Amino acid sequence: MKVISAIPLAMLLFAGVSLDAQETPKEAKTAAPPSAPADPFLKEKGKEKAATPVEAGPETHVNVGALIQYIDVKRELWTDWLSKNSLSLDATGLRKEVEGWIGSGDAELAETSMVMSQSGQRMKVESIRGLFYPTEFDPLEGGLPFSVSFECRNVGTTSEIDVILGSDDVVDINFAPERVFYSGEIPPLVETGTEPTDIRWPAIRAQKVTSQLVTNPNEWWLCASEDSVERGDSYRTLIFTRSIIHRFDELPVKKASGTEGILTFQWLETDQATLNSWLMEKEDLSSLVGGGLFAKAKEAKAKIVDEKVFHIQSAARGKPESILEVIRPTENDQNDS
Repeated sequence: MKVISAIPLAMLLFAGVSLDAQETPKEAKTAAPPSAPADPFLKEKGKEKAATPVEAGPETHVNVGALIQYIDVKRELWTDWLSKNSLSLDATGLRKEVEGWIGSGDAELAETSMVMSQSGQRMKVESIRGLFYPTEFDPLEGGLPFSVSFECRNVGTTSEIDVILGSDDVVDINFAPERVFYSGEIPPLVETGTEPTDIRWPAIRAQKVTSQLVTNPNEWWLCASEDSVERGDSYRTLIFTRSIIHRFDELPVKKASGTEGILTFQWLETDQATLNSWLMEKEDLSSLVGGGLFAKAKEAKAKIVDEKVFHIQSAARGKPESILEVIRPTENDQNDS
C-alpha cells in the first residue's frame, strides 16, 4: 500500500510547479558563470552520493538435527512423580529431575542417538546387528528338529527423522525411532542336545514411537513413556527428544582450488554416562555439534574405533568400503551327502 499511495502524491507536486510557472512573468536569462570541473564522486544537486560497493560477508550455513534419549526409570518412582506433578509440552524440568534419578541409581540411560542433516532432508542413523534364526524344521531320527530354512532380523536401534527449520528457529520433527531386542526363546530350550546359543523360536521385543512435533531447540520434549524392553515390568522407558540448530560461516578461501576435496571420518567410542554428562552441561548443543563433542572425546582419550580418509569430487558420490563378508546357509537338507 505504501508504494501505491506514493505515486499520486508525486503527481500532485509536479502539477503545482507547472501552474506557478504559467502565472510568473519570464525574466531575461543571465549568463551562467563557468562551472567547475565535475566531481566524478558526486551526483547532481539533489541526488545522493554514489553508493560505495560493500564486500559480501561469509555465507552462513545451517544444519538441523535431533537428539533422542531412552531412559529406564523405576515404575514406582515414575508413577509417584505423575501423581504429584502435571506434564507440560516443555519437559526440560522433568529431564533435569530424571538426571537426578540417574545419579541416585533409580534410573539408567539406556540409549542416546543424535543425527544431523539439512532442513528438509531425511536423515537416518542405525546401530544394528543381524540375528539369524530358523523358520522351518525337519525332525531327525532322535526326535530333535533339524533347521532347513533361515531368515534374518535386525536388532538394535534405528532413528529415521525428517526435520524442517521454520521461522523463529522453530524445528518441525517427523520421526519414528525404533529399538529391537532379542528376548530369548519361546518356549525356552529344554530339549536334549540343544545348546544355550541355539535359536529356534526367538522372542523379539520392539519399542517404536511414531510422532510429529514442533519443538524449540532450548527445550526437552517427552515423546513417550513405554514399557521397558530390557528391564521388564518394574521399569518404564521415558523417551526424550531435543532439536538442534547449528550455524557456521563459510571459511575464507585464498584461491579457488578446483572442485575436489578430502573427507575424514572418525568413529569414537565412549560410555553412556560420560556422553550424557557432556550433553547435559550445555544448554545450547550447537557448540558440541560444531566440533565440541569431538574435542571432548579426544581430551577424554575416547577409543578410536575406526578412521576413514578418502578423496572426493564435488557432486560425485564416494564410497570407500572395508568389509568382511560371512557366508551363511539359507537352506539345509539333511539328506545331502
